[in-house]
Amino acid sequence: MRLNEKGRHFTFIVYPDSAPKNWKDILQDTGCEIAISPLHDHDIGDEESKELKKPHWHVIISYSNTTTYNNVLKLTEKLNSPIPKILNSIKGMYRYFTHMDNPEKYQYDSKDIIHLNGFDVESVNALTVTQKYDIKRKITRYIRENDIKYYIQLLDKLEGLNYDWYNVAIDNTILFNTIIKSNNEMKRFKKFDDETGELYDPETQHKIDYTKHCIFN
Repeated sequence: MRLNEKGRHFTFIVYPDSAPKNWKDILQDTGCEIAISPLHDHDIGDEESKELKKPHWHVIISYSNTTTYNNVLKLTEKLNSPIPKILNSIKGMYRYFTHMDNPEKYQYDSKDIIHLNGFDVESVNALTVTQKYDIKRKITRYIRENDIKYYIQLLDKLEGLNYDWYNVAIDNTILFNTIIKSNNEMKRFKKFDDETGELYDPETQHKIDYTKHCIFN
């Protein structure tokens, strides 16, 4: 990487056995927004031997304006850290702090993440509009496939399943309550004609206007 190459967000690793005792103070004194991962002391380096990697912290540093790679390199040298890397987006790296998207790896606690100088956690974790719509579609499918009958049942399921799905469900109570109620009503009906898609009461075989039974408001 060229020393004069510029970026705004960088990441690097800090090792407990080589960093100076005041390494966090050195980071604090930069005035930059900084996030420090939980200590990664359960990472597996070799899958065959299950040998653990050397304990380390992952660090994200965000500058208010772009800065040179050389400038960040001078900082990491003070910390006795390996060379830094430029981040185009910090979201993926921040999620890697806890292995959020890697369930096969050891799951670290997000409560152990350290934030310095006003690091904007909400901004990092924010989902895009497209991502939210995609999650809503997936939750709707999940409701149907798992025969979810109550909203609280949905929350209980999602809490241990997917962090983002749970948050979207919490923020869209009316929507998912409506979908669950509608799905429960639709379960009472039996599709009789595959071509027309008309629904019939399974007992009387009378045609049913399902729009009167499903709540969408």
